[in-house]
Amino acid sequence: MAAGGVSLGDYEELSLELKERITTIGATIVVPRQLASVSPELEPETVERVTELLLGLDETADGSTLLAGMKDTTQFTLLGDEHGEAVSELSRLMRLVESAGE
Repeated sequence: MAAGGVSLGDYEELSLELKERITTIGATIVVPRQLASVSPELEPETVERVTELLLGLDETADGSTLLAGMKDTTQFTLLGDEHGEAVSELSRLMRLVESAGE
């Protein structure tokens, strides 16, 4: 392979031998790996209910099982102010990718 991309979590799971054969030429910003976003077209009541459900998944056996199937995710949390810069940069990068496809 001439080039490729991999998440940090997946990279950390690679064998030392394979890591030694890889040359990192760039890295993106760090963002939560199970990032969920909301369409501005959704009704506020729907957004509120889906948010409640996601935030409460870790409080039930079925929810915990679902989370474990998401690469050992233990819970959803709301992004705080400390994530503002990373989210803004991610939004900028997403717009860049979208415009490249036009």
